[in-house]
Amino acid sequence: EGELTEEHPKIYQKLHVKYIFKGKDLPMDKIEKAVNLSQERYCGVSAMLAKAAELTHEIVVE
Repeated sequence: EGELTEEHPKIYQKLHVKYIFKGKDLPMDKIEKAVNLSQERYCGVSAMLAKAAELTHEIVVE
């Protein structure tokens, strides 16, 4: 999900990433650790986008 600026060129000023996990008895502590490591250390795309826009995320377990 994202929010664009009003003026042209329209760029994303806010981005929201949903991490969706499906399964039974998923360990929430391990999911949170994996997502946080991805966001903070390993995902180059997140690092790049965070320099240009407000980047938030949420974890959804189904």
